[in-house]
Amino acid sequence: MNAQVDINQGNYESFSKRELFEALQRFNDVSARQASDNTWETVTQELASLDADYRVLMDNIPGVFWRVKDEPNWPVVYFSSGVKEMTGFSAEEFMNGSRNWSQLTHPDDLNYLVETIGKAVARKEVFDLTYRIIVADNSIHWVREIGVYFQREGEEASFLDGYVLDVTEQKENEDALVRAKEDAEAANRELIKQQSFMAAVMDNVADGIVACDENGMLSLFNRATREFHGVDQKNLPPDQWADQYDLYLADGKTPMQMEEIPLYRAFKENEVKDVEMVIAQKHGNDHFMLASGKALLDESGNKLGAVVSMHDITDQKKYEALLLFSKEEAEAANRAKSIFLANMSHELRTPLNAVLGFSSMLARDPESTRGQRDKLEIINRSGEHLLLMINDVLDLSKIDAGGMDLEPEAFDLPQLLQEIGNMFEMRAQSRDLSFNLELDPNLARYIKADPGKIRQVLINLLGNSAKFTQEGGFALRVSTAPIENAPEVVTLQIEIEDSGPGIPPEQLEHIFEPFVQAGHSSTAVKGTGLGLAITKLYLELMGDDIRVESTVGKGTLFQVEFPVALAEADGVKSVSATLPEVTGLEPGQTEWRILVVEDNPENRLLLISLLNQAGFKVQEAENGEEAVSQFKQWQPHFIWMDIRMPVLDGFGATTQIRALPGGDQVKIVAITASAFKEQRKSILDAGCDEVLHKPFQAHEIFDCMKKHLDVSYIYKTAAESASSPVKQPLDMAKEKALVSSLPEQLRSDLEEAVTLLDVEASYALIEDVHKVLPELADTLKMYVDEFDFDTLHKVLADD
Repeated sequence: MNAQVDINQGNYESFSKRELFEALQRFNDVSARQASDNTWETVTQELASLDADYRVLMDNIPGVFWRVKDEPNWPVVYFSSGVKEMTGFSAEEFMNGSRNWSQLTHPDDLNYLVETIGKAVARKEVFDLTYRIIVADNSIHWVREIGVYFQREGEEASFLDGYVLDVTEQKENEDALVRAKEDAEAANRELIKQQSFMAAVMDNVADGIVACDENGMLSLFNRATREFHGVDQKNLPPDQWADQYDLYLADGKTPMQMEEIPLYRAFKENEVKDVEMVIAQKHGNDHFMLASGKALLDESGNKLGAVVSMHDITDQKKYEALLLFSKEEAEAANRAKSIFLANMSHELRTPLNAVLGFSSMLARDPESTRGQRDKLEIINRSGEHLLLMINDVLDLSKIDAGGMDLEPEAFDLPQLLQEIGNMFEMRAQSRDLSFNLELDPNLARYIKADPGKIRQVLINLLGNSAKFTQEGGFALRVSTAPIENAPEVVTLQIEIEDSGPGIPPEQLEHIFEPFVQAGHSSTAVKGTGLGLAITKLYLELMGDDIRVESTVGKGTLFQVEFPVALAEADGVKSVSATLPEVTGLEPGQTEWRILVVEDNPENRLLLISLLNQAGFKVQEAENGEEAVSQFKQWQPHFIWMDIRMPVLDGFGATTQIRALPGGDQVKIVAITASAFKEQRKSILDAGCDEVLHKPFQAHEIFDCMKKHLDVSYIYKTAAESASSPVKQPLDMAKEKALVSSLPEQLRSDLEEAVTLLDVEASYALIEDVHKVLPELADTLKMYVDEFDFDTLHKVLADD
């Protein structure tokens, strides 16, 4: 029968309650006939006499048949042999009472078992329950038990028959299925949660994100993308995404080809990066986008789709456009400033060149009287002071525009410092102050740096100390320190300390600003107020900053340090070489022909006068066109070429001359009033051999010609060039004593002129002083020559 096969296969579910009940009924019939003799052997013998089908059933069913009698403690009548296999305990143990089924029942299930069977007995019903038992090896098994209560008609005895089947494996499978179902449901909930989270993320990122599947069909179109396209719907149906995606435009005016869309390119080409594009909204502003994306591949390299992110760079584009506009405006402003500064430089330096040049020539004239030479010296000092202030303003402008460069060269550092020290020692003595130059014994001698800027830094800082220090003094301390792992470089360390009035803390942060007088508000302090500003910018250019410490009433300390390269003695130029005066040309040499090309008549006359005095043959030209004509006719050896001229400038004239026969042999040196050294390259590129800047000194003219021509000069002898002794100031007490003896009106007028910084009036009044006190007049004049109005004011003031 089919039931036998099913049972052997352990499919207990295929054995219905009806079939089990029928088996139990047949079992009842057999056992009832043996009521008078209820032993195990008797029942076994009777069971053996059953028909073959039921014998096979009882022998092969994988479970336990049992019978208990309805009496106190439910004595066991029968247990089938299968109980041994199921529990590990024999049927005899249950039959003789040494083993009780309730002992096997799991404690947690015992009440459930007793209550369920009790209700079935009371109601004379079949019961069916599943519970746990603990078998001989202490393992837990799940069993299914079906039973029925019966009593034969006309008999007092009643029984409870049942069948127990081990369903542990099936139960575990059921539990596993339940757990699997629960896990699947949980995983599905988590997936839905993650999908919702990712959807929320996608819809809340600022960048637009679009994706397509393996067929190239759009599968993602996030909120930012919709907004970029001007789509109002929050939940745009996927079948409309493609329509919206077609809104991409290449330039805001022309529809893009499909092949140009970044998502399509990423899908086909595997990757796109930083593709600029424009999204034109139907009813709104264009958006500039930067798109990047990749194709999506599985582990085998199969294409799953593509994704592209789009970053809105509209604001950046606007900012760049604004920057470009601002940059163009700034460049235009810089060009205008450069043109203005170039014009100012030319317009100021051109007359200064004539003033300084002619005053120097007249001062060297042996026929000049002492008074004339003094006045010419005043002109020269005033002009040089004006030139210094012009240079300060131009330097500040060039540094601010990034047009200032370092010009390193090898030089003798102690020599430069000693020269500067001598200068300030004299100034200190004139004001009854002390000055100390302290050079470290291990100070490097030869270094390679920009000596001009180092000199200017020192002069600016020392001048500042000298200007504001009224008593005590100031000092310059210099040392060099080695740099680890850099044997060819040292650190130049500079300190300048004074005993001046000090700088209030609230002013310290402003002292390096242009046109600010450090820690002093008096209008009697001369200068442009640019010294410290230029110093700070020079130091930043050289790779350092300046540090300052100051205490009001005690003084100020400036500290500077920056790296400089060590140099060898070979090739080092002296920074203060004696410059003898040229008085003529040595006889027996070529009759040198010099052409002076200059549109300014005063400067042209100055240069011609210098050259004529030395003995050169000189011709002149007012512009570049005349210069080309003169060259053709006269074939000069050397040309002084002004750059800025009408008709034809120096660039054009030089180019044309170089193209003429003999033009490659003539020496051409540009002479210009421009202070911008960046013009040097363009001048040299035009064909000039060198560039000389106005205002020039006589020795620069002669040295330059000696460099480019084989010319020999006659110089003034040492006896002839010996200068008068340097004037020394009087003792302060003596000066004040002499001032007190001056006429009251003269003294009052002189004090007013000094207070107003009126140089011309001061010199005129000093001439009156010279008539009565020549010794005092010389000292007062020296203070005015040096623009030292602080000391002069102190000399004239009443104590």
